[in-house]
Amino acid sequence: MEQTQLPADRIIVESSDLYNVSILEIYSHMISAGAKDSIPPVLVTPLDVIDMEALNERYAIRLRILAALGGTHILLDGNHKGLAHAIRQETMNSIIVTCERELAECRKLAKVGGLTCFPPVLQEPFPEAIRRLQTYLHDKTFLLSDKAEKWVSEGCLPEYMKRQYRKTSGLTNAQIRGRVQNTRNGLAVAGSGWYGGDKQSPVPRGLRGNKDYILAAGGKIPLAQISRELRDDYEVVKMTIESGSSCDIDKVSRRLSMNRELAELAVSHNGYAWKYINQFLQDEKMAILALNARYNSHLVFSLLPYYLKEDPDVKAAEDRRRRTR
Repeated sequence: MEQTQLPADRIIVESSDLYNVSILEIYSHMISAGAKDSIPPVLVTPLDVIDMEALNERYAIRLRILAALGGTHILLDGNHKGLAHAIRQETMNSIIVTCERELAECRKLAKVGGLTCFPPVLQEPFPEAIRRLQTYLHDKTFLLSDKAEKWVSEGCLPEYMKRQYRKTSGLTNAQIRGRVQNTRNGLAVAGSGWYGGDKQSPVPRGLRGNKDYILAAGGKIPLAQISRELRDDYEVVKMTIESGSSCDIDKVSRRLSMNRELAELAVSHNGYAWKYINQFLQDEKMAILALNARYNSHLVFSLLPYYLKEDPDVKAAEDRRRRTR
């Protein structure tokens, strides 16, 4: 069981809800009075403990995006304590739990007052606690630091707490609202986003060149909303094509537009019209022969322009394909 200080931008919370403003104020006053060390630690677990395969695809993508944005741990317990530290922009005393043995140590600590937890967290075995947590992950799961900004911008916090946040962060109300909207848009690619936000919302400019974020989105971001540098990144373009989602091939860099493997992927995964596919190729005739041989596909032949369909070599390749079906 490791005890450490974690900042709010590394902790993922499963909910944006705030259940008791009064409790939040108590913790906030303790931090202001210099009694931060008297606040019991929050309980977190590393993100890699979560079984991504067991999650709904939308929520798994959301978690991967949050990890790409800096999240390393998920909060098991300490919603109000964590939010109070996030609003005060202070690191928080945290206990990292990775297994049942370490959770048993937390139970002993709770008996002597060194830890306060929502009862189910300490009453159930660690695997059950993780399974319960996984069922809570949804469209309101995001970084604790973003949750603080949301409540400062939109919530019913006391005005003095909002002023304190603005003073410490150096941000105006308008800037905080802009950051909240960017968070909403940045996460919306995973699904419905914050409060049903439009998943077609534009990707924030600050994230368009973030390769980890783009890869975490699993091909759900159109190339048109990715930076020019990443449109020249083989891994990003290949993932976008393989995902089967909309891939604006005309947005690919000139260097990658001549890549034979990407052309084959575009045909096999997406069935793009040849007028787009041939942007990848320097020799259309050689390309179609290679594609037809590799995929044995009528789709490839059917998308050819007339002059290639009449080419003797291409016709012979198509005849061989038909005979071997």
